[in-house]
Order: sequence, then C-alpha cells, then structure tokens
Amino acid sequence: MSTNFFLENKGYKIINFLKINEINDLLTKISHQINKSIKKNEFNKKNLKYFHKKNISTFDYSKIINPKNRKISLDIKVFKKQIKNSKLLGLIKPYWGHSDVKIIWVGSAKKNQVETNKAGFRIARPKVKSDAATEHIDSYNEDEKSFLTIWIPLIGFGKNYSLKFYPGTHKTSHLKKNFEKKTKYISRVLKKNYYEKFNSIRPNLKPGQAIIFHPNLIHGGSKNNGSHTRISIEVRLFNKKKFNIKKTFNKKLVN
Repeated sequence: MSTNFFLENKGYKIINFLKINEINDLLTKISHQINKSIKKNEFNKKNLKYFHKKNISTFDYSKIINPKNRKISLDIKVFKKQIKNSKLLGLIKPYWGHSDVKIIWVGSAKKNQVETNKAGFRIARPKVKSDAATEHIDSYNEDEKSFLTIWIPLIGFGKNYSLKFYPGTHKTSHLKKNFEKKTKYISRVLKKNYYEKFNSIRPNLKPGQAIIFHPNLIHGGSKNNGSHTRISIEVRLFNKKKFNIKKTFNKKLVN
C-alpha cells in the first residue's frame, strides 16, 4: 500500500459538506423510501430520530434494511455542487491525478445491485449492536485508487453516534486469512482477533460534516450509544477513468 495518500496517514478526513436544508432534504427522501418499503405512512424527516420507538414488526424492519430498498436517488446536479463547494475535488485530484468521479450505489456486486447516482442509507437504533455492521473494509478489488467513500450522518453527530475507524489501517495489506469466510454482510468482514490489534477512534462530528475515507481502511462495529436513532448515508465516489463494471468488482473478493 502506498503511503502517499491525500487523506493523511489516518486514512480518513473530516470535511464540511452539507447545509441544514440539504440534510432535511435527504431525510425526507429516506422517510419516503422507508414508507414505500413497508407500504405505510409512518415516517417523515421530523420523526425519523424516533424510529426505534415505532412499533415496527420484524418483517417490516427486514424489508426496510434490505439492500435493494435501503437506497435513495441523488439529485446529481445538487450533489456535484455540494462536492465542489466542499473542495473535495481539490483533495481527490492529487491522489487520482484527476477529479472525474462517478457516483455508484452498490448493494451486492454479485447480485448485480449496482446503480448510478444513488446512495445507501443506514439506520442504527440506540444500543442495538446488530444494527451496526461489524469491522470490515470496503474494497471491491486490489486497486486502492478505484473509489472513495463519504459517510454522512444526518441524525446523530457526536462520538456516541459516529462511525468507528481504525486510523492508519489503510496502509496495511489485510491478508485473506484475517477475513471471515461467511457472513451476512456484503462487505469483507474481518476477524475479531485481527482488528483488535489496531487502535480505533470515533470522530466527533458536527451537523453538516462528513468523513471521506479510503476503501482499505478498517471501520465498523459502531454501535449507536446515543438516545436517538442514527441515520446516515454513504456515497461511493468511483474513479471515472478506472471504472469498469466487470473489472471494478472482483467477484472473488465481494459478496
């Protein structure tokens, strides 16, 4: 792994990204998608933080978090403006050699759940460990410059809520023996006795801030320790000059 990485030695960087009205617009889209999944008019942008207090059946909950439902469309003109205003392109260019991005949502690469100009959202109820994916990396292939991820909290911003990272682990070659062979997750999940060798941190974010991070950086295991349901989205910024549907997703590495 090259250490010449624009996100510093930590493998991630906090950026100022959204305005409050933009957060609300995304929450509205998420609430509409949840209502569509369960065919009920239960949620809106104001009550999503109380998601855990609603009497949602196990059956409906499984539909809400199904990867094929857990996504929203992005207004690409607006979103690219947000990327530009955050000065993110200026960070990407020295790393990729250009700043041409392609926004791709990935549910399951093996199931061909790959769509443009969409983002996945996540729901993590307070104190429910199973709502947070365990420690993993996002890499779909061995090319560290194929994409980057932006994690954007919409509800829940402090250390009790934020995503857990293992700083510097993007520079480590995570050997195949350190991954779990079979998991319920689509990501490449790491064994506990491996990721516990590294130190972790949960950054203290403010409303409107986001974290961009390297695909080889260990993250996850981020149980919601707050009092409200955590709502976040993740946006994959693929290297447009490298993107190829067959080559980008190595079927031997992804679920």
